[in-house]
Amino acid sequence: MNSGVLSAGLLLISIGIVMNYSTTAALALEQHFPPLFLSHLGALILGGCAAFATYSVPASFWRQIALPLWLFSMLLLVGVEVAGVKVNGAQRWLAIPGLFRFQPVEICKFTTVIMVASLIAYRDGHEEVSLRRTIFAGALALPPIGLLVMQPDLGNAVLLAGLVSLLLIVVGTRLNRL
Repeated sequence: MNSGVLSAGLLLISIGIVMNYSTTAALALEQHFPPLFLSHLGALILGGCAAFATYSVPASFWRQIALPLWLFSMLLLVGVEVAGVKVNGAQRWLAIPGLFRFQPVEICKFTTVIMVASLIAYRDGHEEVSLRRTIFAGALALPPIGLLVMQPDLGNAVLLAGLVSLLLIVVGTRLNRL
């Protein structure tokens, strides 16, 4: 892993820990550590383990399962439209009865980026990504964005469009060709 990326990530995590502690310390006057701070640390540990596990998986594996993962996330987003739980006027949640509720958009953001990356990773022996492949990769983001707008979840729709656009720019898509 690039040491600059690791350093930037650790810096952001450190700032987040300090900010979380400083904002929640007043809530727990009799305790040594605020409960919200401890849950934040637990989430950081869980996220670190997940990041390490994801990083240790070869890229070829992610390319192989990208399409099934993306289709599964599309199915979950359609499930939100059919049987989603409405909270504060927006239908964004799926409930597993008796266990938990979750937002499928979080899975969808990950799988859409993996799908677009796997599509543009194959370059047909050329240095740059072909225009046809770029358009197809960008079009892959349209179904989840449309489903997110229907929920309504405009914030995540814009975020997903931005993620895919950024990914296409980072891989060298020439904007003058679009």
